[in-house]
Amino acid sequence: MNRELYTDSLKLTASCKKCHQSWHSVEELIDDPAVTLNGFQVFPFDLHQGLLLFTHRRKDCGSTFAVPVVMFRSLYDRMEYTELNLGKETCPGYCLDSANTDACDDHCSLHWVRVVMQIIMERKRALQYSAE
Repeated sequence: MNRELYTDSLKLTASCKKCHQSWHSVEELIDDPAVTLNGFQVFPFDLHQGLLLFTHRRKDCGSTFAVPVVMFRSLYDRMEYTELNLGKETCPGYCLDSANTDACDDHCSLHWVRVVMQIIMERKRALQYSAE
């Protein structure tokens, strides 16, 4: 995978279309208790175009917005796989269901996305527990 594509992945500008709140880094977005990860929308013919789907659960909002998954690439530091197994026998099909956030053990080029979603959800759980 071309690392040059991901050098600025912690620099992010995401905004809620309904209430216009903005987040300017991956950490700021993940650490916002009013933001929930909903899933992943895959673009199988251009894997860099996939989107992570979030909901802004602020009392006066509730809007869902998408952020390019490539913006979260720097959170992944594990083995990289080059073959796309989407739809193949070894594939459980999680990426075909945009609401599915389950971890996947298939050695596929989308494996990193599933790991990143787990990292985001674990961090959100840890932040929730530390706030209680």
